[in-house]
Amino acid sequence: MEIDQVIMTSNYSKDKYVRIPVPLKRQSKKYGLINLVTQHKRFIAWYKLKLGLSDYALLWLCFFKGVLIGLIIEKLIAN
Repeated sequence: MEIDQVIMTSNYSKDKYVRIPVPLKRQSKKYGLINLVTQHKRFIAWYKLKLGLSDYALLWLCFFKGVLIGLIIEKLIAN
């Protein structure tokens, strides 16, 4: 199954994430925001597969990345 055909959705009965294969269509420039969201979901799925991370681990990675960037910006502004 290719990453382009996977969208992560929540299964409310089991409270787990499941993969549902959905063919993604090319969208026109008229729907730029929808296309951006679709590309973002595909990038997140690709990143998770590449690093072998769970949803929880990916959230922690993003949290620490934000803290690091915040500290760098603080150092640049404070000096």
